[in-house]
Amino acid sequence: MKIAVLGAGSAGVLTAGCLLKDFKNCGIELDLTHVYDPNKPILGVGESTTSEVTFAIGQAFDFVFATEKDQLNSTTKYGTQYIDWREKEIIFPFQSGYHAIHFDARDFVKMGMERLEKLYDGYNVLHGNVERVSQSFTDYTNESKGGELTVDGTYYMFDYIIDCRGRPTDFTDYEECNLVLNSALVYDNAEPSDFGFTKHVAHKYGWMFVIPLQHRTSHGFLYNNNFCSKEEAEQELIRITDATDDDTKTFRTFDLTPYYCKKTVNQRLLKNGNSAVFFEPMSANSLYMAIKNVEIFSQYIRGEINGYRANELCILNYRAVEDLINLIYHGGSIYENEFWDWAKKTSSERIEKTDVLKRYVKKQNDEMFKTITERFMGHHVLRYVDQEFEFNYFNRNT
Repeated sequence: MKIAVLGAGSAGVLTAGCLLKDFKNCGIELDLTHVYDPNKPILGVGESTTSEVTFAIGQAFDFVFATEKDQLNSTTKYGTQYIDWREKEIIFPFQSGYHAIHFDARDFVKMGMERLEKLYDGYNVLHGNVERVSQSFTDYTNESKGGELTVDGTYYMFDYIIDCRGRPTDFTDYEECNLVLNSALVYDNAEPSDFGFTKHVAHKYGWMFVIPLQHRTSHGFLYNNNFCSKEEAEQELIRITDATDDDTKTFRTFDLTPYYCKKTVNQRLLKNGNSAVFFEPMSANSLYMAIKNVEIFSQYIRGEINGYRANELCILNYRAVEDLINLIYHGGSIYENEFWDWAKKTSSERIEKTDVLKRYVKKQNDEMFKTITERFMGHHVLRYVDQEFEFNYFNRNT
C-alpha cells in the first residue's frame, strides 16, 4: 500500500503518524510518503488539544508528556475555562482521569517528523512544490485506480493521496457555513504561562482564546468583520490584554470563514486538516476532527467501509462540532449589543433547525446523537455543561 500525505503542518504530521501507527497495529505494510515544501512556513499558532488528540500523539509518536513535554514547550490542559460568557466563570472539564495538552505547533512538527523517521520503516519524505493532484481512472469507467501527483515537474503515482495542505483556494466542492465569527487577530506575549486550561474570553465582538505555553502565551482575538473593523478589533485586543499600540505591528491576521468539504473522501483522493474542514477553534475542534477523519480513512482504505459511508461519518463529526459551537453561542455572554443580539438569534435558529437540543435531552439512540455525546466524552459531562451555562434544557419537559 502506497499513500502520500501532502503538507507538514500539525494536521499533516498527525495524519501521517496516526496512519502509520494504525496500519502497523493491523499488521499491514504501509509505504507512506510525506510530501511538503520545506520553504513554506508553518502558521505557528499555539495549539490547544482534546484528550483524544493527546492520546493519539502519545501513541503515534511514542511521546511521553510527563518527561518530554519541554520538547513541545507544552503545558497540561484539564479543560476549557469560559470567562465573561456568564457573570461567573465556567469550567468545561474533561472527564475524570483525562487530560490534554497545549503545544507549540512548530515544535510539534519538528518532533513529529524526527520520530516518524525513527519509528516507521515505511516513512519517506519528498521535498518539493506540489503542482498537480488528480485521479487516475480505469478505461471506460469512473472508478479511480490511484492518485496522481506532480512535484517539481516529476510524476508520481500512489494508491491514495491525503491532502493536508491547508485552506483551499477553490470552494466549489465545499459547504460554506454560516457560523458566528469570520476573522481573527493573533498576538503572542513573550511571557510564559501555565494555568491548566484553555481560556475562552468573551468580548464585545466575539471571544478570545488564550493558550498557555512554556515560552509564550498565545492570544487569538476572534470577531465578525461585519460588526467590527480590524482597527476596532486591535483596540479591543489591547484593552483586554497587556498588548500595546506598538504590538499591533506584530498582530497576525487570519480569515476564519467556516467551511467543510462535501466529499472528504473522493475515491483515491482524501482531505484532512484545513483542507477538509475549518470552524472557529472553540473547544479545540481542529485536530480533534483531524484524528476522527484519520480513523475513518483507515477503515475506508482497508475496505471496511465504502466511500459513501466514509463521507457520511466525516460530515456527522463536522455537524457535531458545528452544533457545539452554536450551543455555546445561543446563550450569549455578559455583553449586550448588536453583535451579541445577532449571535444569539442566528445560533438559536440553527440549533432549532438541527433539533440538536431535543436529541441531547432525549438521549436518542441514533448516529448523530452518539457522535455529539462522544464529543462531550459522555452524557454526564453534557449535563454539567447544560447546568453551568444555565441552559437548563435537562430540567424542561421536551
